[in-house]
Formats: sequence, C-alpha cells, structure tokens
Amino acid sequence: MGWQLTAKLLHGLRACRIGIRGRETGHGCAALPPLGKTFGECGRFGHETQAPTKMDAVPMLSRWLSSQPIRVLTSSSELFLCQHRDIGRLSMSKEISVPTSSESLGASEKISWCARGENVLQQALHECLGVQWVVDEAAGRAEGPSPHRFLFAGITLTPGAHSDLVADVDGDICDSFAAFTADALPSRTPEAGPIWMFRPPGPVTNQGWTIPGLRLHSVSTDEELDRWEDVSFLANGGERESAGELHPAGSQHDPRLRFFTAEIDGTTVGTGLAVLSPESVTISAVTVLPESRGRGIGRALTVAALESAPELPAVLSASELGLGVYKRLGFEELRRLRRWSRRESA
Repeated sequence: MGWQLTAKLLHGLRACRIGIRGRETGHGCAALPPLGKTFGECGRFGHETQAPTKMDAVPMLSRWLSSQPIRVLTSSSELFLCQHRDIGRLSMSKEISVPTSSESLGASEKISWCARGENVLQQALHECLGVQWVVDEAAGRAEGPSPHRFLFAGITLTPGAHSDLVADVDGDICDSFAAFTADALPSRTPEAGPIWMFRPPGPVTNQGWTIPGLRLHSVSTDEELDRWEDVSFLANGGERESAGELHPAGSQHDPRLRFFTAEIDGTTVGTGLAVLSPESVTISAVTVLPESRGRGIGRALTVAALESAPELPAVLSASELGLGVYKRLGFEELRRLRRWSRRESA
C-alpha cells in the first residue's frame, strides 16, 4: 500500500524534473523508483537525464507534506485523503472525489480550492526565501516577516476563519473570502485584490492557433531563472531591486514549482508558473512584455501550466487584463479576494 500511494503522489504532483504530460522539455524527466522501493531507498525522485539538481527533492517534499493538514493523493480517477507519516509510508483515512465540473462545487467550495492553491504558492515562495510557513485547517501564515512586498504573510483557507489566526502576521493578509471587517483588523487597511478563478479538471482544447517563432521553455538553470524573474518584473511595470529577490537561485528545483518562459526568435518575452499540489495546479506569474502582447503568448503560457496536471482542478487569481484569456480556457470567474495591509503610522 505504501508504494502504491507513493506512486500516486508522484503522478499527482509531477514532482520529478519538469515534464509536460510525459514529454521531455529540455532537461529530462525523471523515472519513478523501481517497483517495491520507497523514495527513501532510492534517495531521489527517480533519475535525471541531464544535470543533477542542487536540492534534494525528497526532503523538500517531505517537509512540505508534514506541514499540511490534509494529504490528497491523486490518480486520474480518484483522490485519497491521507495523513502524512513518512515519505514512503502514508496511511489512508478516507476518499474524496475530484470535481469533474464547476457545477459539482458551490461558490464557497471553489474559493476554498483557490485559497488552498494560493497557500501552496505562498508556502513554496516563502520557504525558497528561507522563511518557515505553517498551515492549519483554517489559515496559513509565515513564521516571521514576509520576505517580499509581493507576498502575503497570512491567508485564510475557510469561510469561517477567525481574524485572530492572521491578525498579527508581519506582512499583508489574503482575506480569501473577503469576510473580515475593519473592526476585526483595526490596524489594517483593506484593498480589493485580484479575482479568484476556478477550472475543473480536463484537457485544454487546441483550436489550431499558432504563434510564429514562439518557443516555450521550462526553466532548469539559475541563469534561466534569473532571466525569468527579470522579465516577470519588467512585464509588470517595474524593475527588480536585486537579482533573486523573489525567486532565488535554486527555486527551479523545488518540486512544487515549474517555471516557463516564452521566447520569440530567441528573446524571452513572457513568463508563467505552475504550482503543483496533490489536489490542484495553481497558475501564477503569467506575464508578457508590453511590446509582445496581443499575440496569444499569455494563453500559450497558461496552457503549458495547465498541461502540467490536466487531471487536477486549476486555480488562479486574475487581474482584469487576464480575465478574457482565462475564461476562454475554461476558467470560471468567482469573486475578488481582499488584501489587508498594515496602516501607515502617522
């Protein structure tokens, strides 16, 4: 049973080297451990076809799993809700079903799915920057100051989460359900955030569109990640204060994160990020430089991220600019989250 669940975890996370639906994307896909062996016996997630990683994926994934209140392992037809004990030994408690359509979930459930996906993103980015992230059933939060202005220091995961769970975090709060009032957070100022969007599992239909000269590339080296971050900041209207300030070298080896670049005739013009958890893929950082917009590059990057795990629901938080693209790809618009920032002292 332990091996079967471990294998399902790998297939759900695609946590080996970056591979889109089994296709090699430039630096190889890892094989599963031999049948009957655990990851502890193999030492790594299978083997790599090219350069070795700079981080050992097994301890990273084990640490992440041990901090999660719920374990969801996936095959194409079912999810198992598990409590983590050891990377090679997972005890199953009960089963839940993957939502097969938007109609099978209520609006609050879809927002909860979005919030949990965002929580995995925040946790991964904080931990890559050296800040511990803790999670319980109702909220996730940083154990210390949030290391970057673009990140949240706390996030609510359930509609009834109490403000006390995140009120004292050192950084901004993601009020996923826009449920808090000024009385609950008197030292903070609310701001309308991006829009939650949810897409049920399923393949992306290729409608025959092509972009001349476009090449999508999965990031595998520190140099590529540095260029990815630089373009992402520029596409959002600003420059970095320092290299690696949000995505430090080595982040591309975190098994939760898959970075993609879009290149036109060898020049990087866009970025995308897929964040994998056992229950969803979170789409983030889809950006395109202004001079290259309007050609479908953002769509292509989103499709690449979706293809990381089409058997899982996909979630994201969208700006007004991206709403149309995401809706055409099957995402449903839900509601805006609310961001709470500390009030400036007089």
